[in-house]
Parts: sequence; C-alpha cells; structure tokens
Amino acid sequence: MAPVPLKRHDIDIGDGLHLTVHDGGAGRPVVLIHGAGAGASGITHFQANITAFLEAGFRVIVPDLLGFGTSSKPVDDQGYPLARFTDTLATALDRLQVERAALFGNSLGGAIALDMALRMRDRVEAAVLLAPGALEERSTYTALPKVIEMSGVFARGGVNEPTMRAMLELLVSDKQLITDELVTARTAVALTQPPEVTARLMLPNLSPLLPDVAVPLLVIWGEADGICPVQGAARFSRDCPDAEVIIFPGIGHWPMIERAAEVNAASLAFLSNTQ
Repeated sequence: MAPVPLKRHDIDIGDGLHLTVHDGGAGRPVVLIHGAGAGASGITHFQANITAFLEAGFRVIVPDLLGFGTSSKPVDDQGYPLARFTDTLATALDRLQVERAALFGNSLGGAIALDMALRMRDRVEAAVLLAPGALEERSTYTALPKVIEMSGVFARGGVNEPTMRAMLELLVSDKQLITDELVTARTAVALTQPPEVTARLMLPNLSPLLPDVAVPLLVIWGEADGICPVQGAARFSRDCPDAEVIIFPGIGHWPMIERAAEVNAASLAFLSNTQ
C-alpha cells in the first residue's frame, strides 16, 4: 500500500483507553469509518479513497474504531455495542475539536454513521453510507451463506495469512483486489485482537428509525453483497425519500474498493451539494 499523508494521533478517550486516528488536510472535515471483521483498520479499509478526499480539499479523519487497528481493545463487561463505537468516536472528535463533519462509513462504519446521524444530529453535516449494517435482525445476518462461511474461516484454520485472504476474498467480486500487502496488514492486526471484539459486537436493527434521519444521505451498495443484503437500499428509498441511492451491479461488500473511482466521484459531488 502506498504511504498515506496523514498524521497519527493516539487519542485518550478516558477509562485508560485510546483511539488511533489518522488526520490530514485543512478543509471541511470528513470522517472515514471502517467496517468490522478480523484485522480491520481505517487506513487499510480506505486506501483507495483517502487521497481523493485530500485532493478535493477536505480534512480527512480516519479512525481505528475501538477494538480495531492500533486502538485499545478492551475486554470488559460493556462488550462492543453500536453505541459504544459511536460514543467513543464522538469523544475522539471532541479531542480533535471537530464539532461537525461529513461521514463516510462502510458496513459497521455505515451503522455508526447512521447512529450518529440519529442520536447526534448536530454533529453530522451529511453521510455517505456504503452497504451499512444494523438494518436487519442479527438472525438475518448470521443466516446468510457468506456470513456463515466467513465465521468458519478462522475456526477451521486459525488466524494466519491464508485464512485472512480467504476471508477477505468473500467481500469482493474481484479477488485480485485482495493484495499481499492488505492480507499482511490485516493479519498483523487480527493477531492482536481478543475474540471478544467480534464475538461481542452487538448491532440493533435501526431500520424502523430511518424516517427520523434528518441529514442528507448518499447510500451506495453492491448488488452482489452477501454480507449486508442489498435489500437495505430499498428501505432508504422508501423511508428516506430525499436520500440518493446508487447500486453497482456485480460487486460485493466493498464498493469503495471495487468501484473506487465512481464512489469517490459520486461522494465528492454529493458532499459539494450539502455544505
């Protein structure tokens, strides 16, 4: 992966915990919020998007969520509910003196962006949601064939580069996008993660609350997504009539990687109209 021109901060968020946040640029802030899965981190998740936002004049903020990347990975009674991810990210933004920002979130990151838009409306200028989670009951997600396959990869083979590659290849239609560098970076992080990070990840079904969303939305999905079903896009079309919805045919759960140029262009155009 090419070097990313962002500065790393390890931000104290209280209770002896920190979030790692990469930050660069000096314009309007946009927060890129990564998804879950073993070994996830902000920089690896958004390697195809960061430069586009910087070149467009944004201040780009890329956190490693609690439990991921080089952020703290607590094992405690709280577990990893959605509100904890959102609240700790909000605390980190406070420390960076970012009162309001645009959000760009994939999967878990999309769920966090949606949660922040619902509970912290004044903090969110606009949100780009890329195959967001938290739109189905947990039982719906866990019954999906690709989710079942993903959950068994590490159970069968342990955490290593071959199993990480097998897991990541389930997220995309073009397996060539899963590079050796990405596999190595994600494996290194996964080896530092206690099993509680993913085992105790708890997301509510936010779909009944979609009519309450009052921020501009761009929703982007891959038609062949087997992790967060594309049927979620129809919910936004129905319940958020002002939302812009884009569905890319034939791609999986990572549209920001599989269709990076198109996603970057659409997101920048959308955000330029929401200032």
